[in-house]
Amino acid sequence: MDLTMFRPFTFALTVLTLALPLLPLSAASTEDVPGIEVSVRARSLEEGRALAVRAAADEAARRLGLDPTTTVVDSSTFRDERFEDGRLDAVVDLAVEGRRSGAREGRPAADRRAGSPGIPWILVVHAVRDRTGRLVPWDRSDQWGAIWRVPTVLDRFKVVPVTGDAEDAGMVTGQALDAFDGRAFRHLVAKYRAPAVAVVVREGGEAALAVWRNGSATEWSRMPIADLGDPAATRIAMSKALADLARSAPSYADRDAGPPDRGGDSIRISDWRTGPAGGAEYRALLAADDRDDVVGRLLAEGIEVLSMRDGPSGTEVVLSSPEGVSIEAGLRRAGVRMSR
Repeated sequence: MDLTMFRPFTFALTVLTLALPLLPLSAASTEDVPGIEVSVRARSLEEGRALAVRAAADEAARRLGLDPTTTVVDSSTFRDERFEDGRLDAVVDLAVEGRRSGAREGRPAADRRAGSPGIPWILVVHAVRDRTGRLVPWDRSDQWGAIWRVPTVLDRFKVVPVTGDAEDAGMVTGQALDAFDGRAFRHLVAKYRAPAVAVVVREGGEAALAVWRNGSATEWSRMPIADLGDPAATRIAMSKALADLARSAPSYADRDAGPPDRGGDSIRISDWRTGPAGGAEYRALLAADDRDDVVGRLLAEGIEVLSMRDGPSGTEVVLSSPEGVSIEAGLRRAGVRMSR
């Protein structure tokens, strides 16, 4: 890649305080948005679809006047799909729900944040552990699955089960969930625009619960299953436990110092230019404990690593940010600290 066209890149860093809307989530209704044309670069068709749904959801939120931070993708259908040379072009039909952009105004910030779990909703993957100890996600033959067929709305929080399609089943395996494999969770986060993913596993008369958030520690928590014969009561009890787990995890938006510390993950941008597709390309120096993990997190935020090589001062990378995607906000969400 010819880097002679890069221009010096400078910008002012600002601390963003994101006020999460806390109106009753039941006020949101599902709306169909057909025929959204998307074009994304990806390393595989699966990654391309996940990024395409994310881009389409942003466009759907813009068309409907929804707050993109509350927009949830209920379903997505691909048509006129074409994947060649690392680029996916497709037309996506979406069904989304969310709140209007102006819904958060008119209340003091302190009042909006009081009692907030840090995230407005969570995506749930249900599973069972069989007699051999193997974790089986989305087991539709088990009574546990009947509990997770509909969303649960709590005070200022929503629990949304995902049934898992063929694409999800290929990425989100029992082994990946058991090991907290970040690739599986990042797939779900990108595809469904989820701020966090919960795993609820029935193990005999107990449930093992865990909440995965990019940049936060993940641990299993256990609680007894009261009565599988009363799905509604069991689901509400489990949902309250998940809300407590989500509340205990630090939120990026609630921390003035930026995203949680991910070791030495930081990036320093030196130059930039307008890319051939209309987006921006950045030349930067990356410092990371696990470069592959950083690349995956950036990709989930719509930022592609075009090249990467070892240099005298660290890992030299070229990033691509599509038109309309803020590089600064994307890096923050990916948990990568910007250095000077």
